[in-house]
Amino acid sequence: MARKEMANRSTRHRVPRVLDVTLHELSDSGLIVRDIRIPARVENFSQTGFRVCSPKRLIPFSSVLCEISAEGTQVGVPTIAQVRWVEKLKSGDYGIGLQYLL
Repeated sequence: MARKEMANRSTRHRVPRVLDVTLHELSDSGLIVRDIRIPARVENFSQTGFRVCSPKRLIPFSSVLCEISAEGTQVGVPTIAQVRWVEKLKSGDYGIGLQYLL
């Protein structure tokens, strides 16, 4: 990851928050690529996006449908985001930076 990207990421005010999120990969046309649910966990968010941790690596600059679970409910709040960066974590999972598109 380039230093400039790291600097840009760290300048945004981030709110730490752990929430469950389900991701669905989207095609270029905006359709769900496969009806496979990718489990992830929101670690923090800002006005422009959020960081998740997931066992599955996503492709940078691809789009994903995100269903963020509201705490204590079975309600999923949908949004669409673009994968901005991906990093392999020591745990074997992936840290993924997502930028809101919708």
